[in-house]
Amino acid sequence: AKARTRPPSCVPCAPIAVNLGMRVSVALLGGRELASINVRGTSTRRHVCSRVPGLQGSLLRAARFLYEGVELTEETTLEALGVEEGSCIHVVFDRRAAELVVTASRDRTARLWSAMSGECLRTLEGHGGAVTSAAFSPDGALVVTTSWDKTAKLWDAEEGECVRSLQGHRAEVNSAAFSPDGAMVVTASSDSTARMWNTESGKCGRILQGHGDSINSVAFSPDGSALLTASSDFTARLWDAVSGDCMRTLQYGFSTWVVLCRLAARLGVANDERFRALPGHREAVLSAVFSPDGKSVLTASSDGRAKLWSSDTGECVRTLHRENSGVTSAAFSPDGTLVVSTSSDRTAGLWSVEPGESSTTLQGHLGLVSSAIFSPDGVLVLTASWDSTAKVWNAESGECIRTLEGHENAVNLAAFSPPLQTAGMFV
Repeated sequence: AKARTRPPSCVPCAPIAVNLGMRVSVALLGGRELASINVRGTSTRRHVCSRVPGLQGSLLRAARFLYEGVELTEETTLEALGVEEGSCIHVVFDRRAAELVVTASRDRTARLWSAMSGECLRTLEGHGGAVTSAAFSPDGALVVTTSWDKTAKLWDAEEGECVRSLQGHRAEVNSAAFSPDGAMVVTASSDSTARMWNTESGKCGRILQGHGDSINSVAFSPDGSALLTASSDFTARLWDAVSGDCMRTLQYGFSTWVVLCRLAARLGVANDERFRALPGHREAVLSAVFSPDGKSVLTASSDGRAKLWSSDTGECVRTLHRENSGVTSAAFSPDGTLVVSTSSDRTAGLWSVEPGESSTTLQGHLGLVSSAIFSPDGVLVLTASWDSTAKVWNAESGECIRTLEGHENAVNLAAFSPPLQTAGMFV
């Protein structure tokens, strides 16, 4: 009979580290708790962010997590910082880190940049034609771009991924804007229409018709009740954002102006200042925006003028004149006291709204300046140019602080991200 062999001795195995997770508190420096979350010792900043309710867009970019004075980053973990079950992680918000710039270019891309460093963070690729405009959602979480490929696209600003494509226009899409609550997007097209889309579903809910030529820009009023369009038919129009009805036309329009020009030529007064001072644009209206309080409208035209209108009456209140150059865009400062306009003469200019006088000229671009906008705090001005760059300027001194370089063709528009939305996180 075979000898029975003894089973091998059991050798204890080395202990296996199992990270079963832990519960920690996330609080403001003042002590107010924002959330109690489940995390692992291997969790990094990204994992913690994903577990704190309400952290998205500008807030997400601004959040800095600290434990005993040491910051949690993507390269460190909670375990490395010594975080244990029941620990409290503090969060602070760095407003400078939240500020981004988006640029739209004829090279078929949009780019996201750090407003603080000028570093290109992400490139948004996917359009089949020149990207004509770009804008952030009110919370900074999304970016909408428009293109010659007849579409608009929605992008995740943090990941740089396209989340939705808005299709329906029959020609180039020139401009887009989010509603103040971010629930809607409106687009403007060379097919002479504007379309309103549901941000979440991407479905077109309404088509605005009435312009006689390409619509070059579109904007919501500050309260979201009205829309403003600028067109190559020489007019701007105010629309009811709910019904889609046209409430008012800021004109003269093309046909009216042709009649007036012919009459002026017949009477020999075509060059008379009284004739030239008549309200209304004489060429394509390239942009139109509301004032911060919604009571005024500012239009810019290739006829070399920016005009200030009453949004209530449609009356032209003031004209800002540029000699021998078209005005490509115009925008208000956040407090509504200044206007920045851009021009085909390679410059941008700052104007005082009340006297309507030019105060500062921004010089440095090597091509037509296509757009300009103030930063949310009014301290900076951002310009875009056909010289393939965007520039950041000190609004008070007119000094160029930073040049954003990287696009391979003309930059059609540049915009700042919205101001940091605290979403009730501060007391």
